[in-house]
Amino acid sequence: MTDPANMEEYNKRFGLGQMVTGQGIDTTMHMPCFFCGEPGFMKWRIREMQTIASKEHKCAACGRSAKVIFQKGCFEAVQTGGDDQPEWLEPKMRRV
Repeated sequence: MTDPANMEEYNKRFGLGQMVTGQGIDTTMHMPCFFCGEPGFMKWRIREMQTIASKEHKCAACGRSAKVIFQKGCFEAVQTGGDDQPEWLEPKMRRV
């Protein structure tokens, strides 16, 4: 998949790829790629969010990778690999 050309296209792809399934403690979050919106980038059951999301995930479509950093009750998604983000994609994730 090619990168979206603008924020409108990115938001459309991201919205179509993001979903919540299940219920109760089996609720599962399906996250698309933070950079190109490709579905299936990260998936976790709510009770496993920190364990799963804090591991690096690489997008098969765009080759970028990211993980989520959790700190004292908050968290931050950071880019861990791949090409730089498109210039129009804001806010920029920091690289680690």
